[in-house]
Amino acid sequence: MAALASLALTANAQSKEELKAIKAATKEAEKVVKKAQSEYDSGIANPQMGRKEANWEKLTEAKTLITQALSNQYTSNSADTYKTAANIAAQFYNKYDGQIKAGDESAKPQLLEISKEIITYTIKWDELENANPNKKAQEYTKDHTYYQNLATNPAIQCLQAAQSYSNSDNQEELKQGSELASVFVDAMTKSHLFSDFTNDNKDEWISYAKVFKAQSLVGVEGANASDIESAYMDLVGTKYESVCYSALANYFREKDPAKYVDYLKLGMEKGDAENAPNFAFMLMQHQFNSSQFDDCLKTIQLIKEKYPDNENTLNAYLMEGQIYFQDKKYAEAEKLFADAVAKYPNDDRAITMPAKSAWMKAQSSGDKKDLNHAIELFKKLEANYPSQPDFWGEPLYILYNNVGNNAARDKYKKYYNVK
Repeated sequence: MAALASLALTANAQSKEELKAIKAATKEAEKVVKKAQSEYDSGIANPQMGRKEANWEKLTEAKTLITQALSNQYTSNSADTYKTAANIAAQFYNKYDGQIKAGDESAKPQLLEISKEIITYTIKWDELENANPNKKAQEYTKDHTYYQNLATNPAIQCLQAAQSYSNSDNQEELKQGSELASVFVDAMTKSHLFSDFTNDNKDEWISYAKVFKAQSLVGVEGANASDIESAYMDLVGTKYESVCYSALANYFREKDPAKYVDYLKLGMEKGDAENAPNFAFMLMQHQFNSSQFDDCLKTIQLIKEKYPDNENTLNAYLMEGQIYFQDKKYAEAEKLFADAVAKYPNDDRAITMPAKSAWMKAQSSGDKKDLNHAIELFKKLEANYPSQPDFWGEPLYILYNNVGNNAARDKYKKYYNVK
């Protein structure tokens, strides 16, 4: 029992010593914050105190001190620390912003770095103060509005830089573009500081930032595919949803054909009226090139039904005809092209395809009846388009030659180009 009592006394003594040490360390850490605040107060421009300009030596010292406090375990979770840090950083923001406005672009990296710091400090201050039960609501609301305003311009700086960097060829700038866009999106969507931020452009700014993030990230060499995919999928539900599916389809075209098809189908299903047909045409082309002819024919029928008036729908007819050609279904191809002519009477590709289809059939069969039918169709082209021999000149020379009608053939000899 005596031994146990001795141990308890020893533990209690250690606990008291530890608490004493913690209090002492906390007190010293808090002195650093107060010193930083003092240097800040005496360093900022204050006409009432006779200081027309900021004292950057004092403000630099204040920044050094508050950086120490932010890394000290006893002051790194204190609202006062972040409040002081935000105020000091704001002075440097104004300095760099002024330099840039005066034409010194070399201050841009410093401006962006200090912008990120201000956003971090104000968000952390707000998080701590909002959770403080002893903070008076009126006082908190006033400070909340002040620090929200303090962080707004730095956030916009990040957004503007992200836009610029998202179109860069420089790898470091692309990385920064993605990071800066993330800073903006997280501030506007995940922080309490901006939860009540009101601006007519807020939602549009957030959408822009998501675009810039994805656009930057996809250009970064070695970027993780899942990160790129996630960045673009953040655009779902915005007016840039079609951009999301298009970008991901292009990204996975060579890397992952299955995902390429998935995003084309999503684009067809959810894309806007202007872009949905483009996804269908790309899917059709992919299925044809991959020899998935049954699937391709289904996509072609969907295109013809859903987008009958689209300027590119003729391509579906032409591709369907090519599939029939490969299957040697020349009669079906000719009928299909006749339908295309009726629907697209002014398109060069449409008006020539029935004749070309008949010609293909004739070449395959060698039947004189098929050859004469092809001649008949090309003669119609000649009658309808006498000034456009590219449609009918050379084919008629070859066809008449194949049926042995030399007299008729020689009339078209000038259109025949010897290969």
